[in-house]
Amino acid sequence: MTAWLVFAGLALLAAAALSLPMLGRRKAASARADFDLEVFRAQLADLEADHARGLLGETELAAARTEIERRMLAAAGDADSARTPEKRATLPALAVAVVVPLASLGLYAAIGLPEAPDVPFAERGAPGDLPADMDAAIVSLAERLEENPNDFEGWFMLGRSYAVMERFDDAAAALAQATALQPQNTDVLTAYGEALVFAAGGIVTPLAAQQFETILDIDPENVAGLFYFGSAQLQAGDGSGAFATWSALATGSPPDAPWLPIVMERLELLAAELGIEAPEVEIAEAAPGPSAEEMAAAAEMSPDEQAAQIETMVARLEARLQDEPDDGEGWMRLGRAKQVLGDLAASRMAYENAVRVLPDNVEALTALAQVIGEEADEEVLPDEALVLYQRVLSLDPQMAEALWFLGLDASQRGNRDEARDYWQRLLARMPPGSEGHRMLSEQIDAL
Repeated sequence: MTAWLVFAGLALLAAAALSLPMLGRRKAASARADFDLEVFRAQLADLEADHARGLLGETELAAARTEIERRMLAAAGDADSARTPEKRATLPALAVAVVVPLASLGLYAAIGLPEAPDVPFAERGAPGDLPADMDAAIVSLAERLEENPNDFEGWFMLGRSYAVMERFDDAAAALAQATALQPQNTDVLTAYGEALVFAAGGIVTPLAAQQFETILDIDPENVAGLFYFGSAQLQAGDGSGAFATWSALATGSPPDAPWLPIVMERLELLAAELGIEAPEVEIAEAAPGPSAEEMAAAAEMSPDEQAAQIETMVARLEARLQDEPDDGEGWMRLGRAKQVLGDLAASRMAYENAVRVLPDNVEALTALAQVIGEEADEEVLPDEALVLYQRVLSLDPQMAEALWFLGLDASQRGNRDEARDYWQRLLARMPPGSEGHRMLSEQIDAL
């Protein structure tokens, strides 16, 4: 067992402990499940953003994505089977839906190795055991799609679920359906292209290359598009083309981009073959984390020893922040770690420090609002959290989480016009025809 499994396991235990109390139903369970699907989709986007910022490694991204997609499958099952006059507690259910999957990444963000380069697919180990009910949930989703073949979100989720299970041929088939429904969606084009690559054992086939070329037509700076299209050029014998593509990716990336070291490594090897100079690109110094020796030692520890080691690493981060109190990202990592460990008071303090250092950072403000809501554990969101969400909207007027919670608060206070305004703005961000779009439309009509 590797160290990341220890961290992921602890995170999933924390998520389960928070989620179990929310399983009691009240009214409109299917509507709640439908909206939860939209929240989970937003969380998948947040995972990709954390990965792009270097807060999350490839393996940890896959582990967290597995957990969120398992929840999405469960929610999809609820949407189909729970058409009864019951519904989940509004604020606690959504608080868990928003907070837990993000918090589950905190321990790795605090003590992991986000700077580690990506590992080729062929060299990765087999994934951990998936939940026993995942196969049944996927079968249920596939059957539902036979009845509703125009459900883009369903095909996308089915394809990603197959990919998690390493059934890449099935993933590619499902994602092809999603691509046909939304041919300009770069997220599904990327997932489809990657599934084709993995199904071919790492070869960027002509069909896969076509997906990445389409992505670059839509977004010329897309990281996945540039990386895989460069690979396709190299595999086709166009070394100069691959060098130009990867050079554009490297020079356009921030110094702390997690993909930058491996791109530069490939560029240097290719430059040597072509007899030219690789571009000079600044690579940020990696954030401190456990050494290789510590990681190896962790794999041999008992569960109690591993837990103690985790506590020691978190304490090390705390000690460093005492000497470097203006490290905003460090405070964010500590806040996530403490949140996963269940120490909400310490998590809140860490996020408050992050906001002190990064007063206009949407991520820091949102994280603080989330932990305040989690700490309160009430139907009504505390005023402190609402003020933070207002600040978030002043910085990002389209921030979905803030729009939802502020609309919910206005609805609870009986201010229907204000709630309608927030939720209509949120509705505009949802794919027309999706279950979340339908459900939120019904809530707006009910106002």
